[in-house]
Amino acid sequence: MFGNRQQFEAIEKIAKLIDQIDRRVERIETVTLVREPGTAAAAEAYEGLRKQVVAAVQNRTSHLAQLAQIDAAVAHGAAAEDLAELLGRCFEQAGLEKVDDADDPELARYFKFVGDRDSGRPEVIEAAYVDRATGRAVRLGVAKYVGHRSPQDEGEEETE
Repeated sequence: MFGNRQQFEAIEKIAKLIDQIDRRVERIETVTLVREPGTAAAAEAYEGLRKQVVAAVQNRTSHLAQLAQIDAAVAHGAAAEDLAELLGRCFEQAGLEKVDDADDPELARYFKFVGDRDSGRPEVIEAAYVDRATGRAVRLGVAKYVGHRSPQDEGEEETE
């Protein structure tokens, strides 16, 4: 059940991001209509913006298709393994990487830590999600440091 909640939250996050892209595209269209592309620099800027708008629309369409696939799978009672596989394909298409390795060299960059930082080796509580194209965290993960027990403590438990 916990996995379904995370999947639902991920779907909500994607929907919010799509809304943001849609609003930004509208703003870009408004700005380009107001400006007159009379100079060479303005014409280049206009062409660059046009390409970005086209790319944003393509990305939005791709995300909408992914959401539709996920919804159809959930509606048909897909097993958790099937949903995980579908999400993996969606992540691959979107260039999104799930980071859940406590030994990742970028751990400090992609995770917020809870608890005492000087108490041992890191352990991932919640995965981080990273945009492979930019290297930026889309969603920070949560990690904690797990303290190492001394051999004395372990020996005492065994003798009890």
